[in-house]
Amino acid sequence: MNEIEIKFTAWIRVLIKRVRIDYFRRKLILAREVFFDDLGEQDIRYIISNIEFEFEPSLEMFEDKILSDVYDQLTNTQRAIIYRLYVRDQTIAEIAECTGWSSRYIYNQKYLAIKRFREIIKEKRNG
Repeated sequence: MNEIEIKFTAWIRVLIKRVRIDYFRRKLILAREVFFDDLGEQDIRYIISNIEFEFEPSLEMFEDKILSDVYDQLTNTQRAIIYRLYVRDQTIAEIAECTGWSSRYIYNQKYLAIKRFREIIKEKRNG
């Protein structure tokens, strides 16, 4: 074999190895895909309730302009937690169950959001 054939053979081996790896990666990804047609009614309701979760916190729910401005400055997570706690009247345990976040994380985010509300309202009233 000459040098070109050796390089070509090595290149083909590497190419075949990479194609095999890509094949198994795709197969693994496809194994994790789930289609709505395959889900039961309860699973679909669960998914839809979580999709709603992403959009609900952006609702205009404050008549007071200051509160609305502060609410808009919170992170998406903090807005979602405040919305679920005070508008939907859910407990921290219920939020943790729906979102998969720990109770401690939810409590900390709630604390930070309320602290932010207080700071900005204090600034606007004093300044």
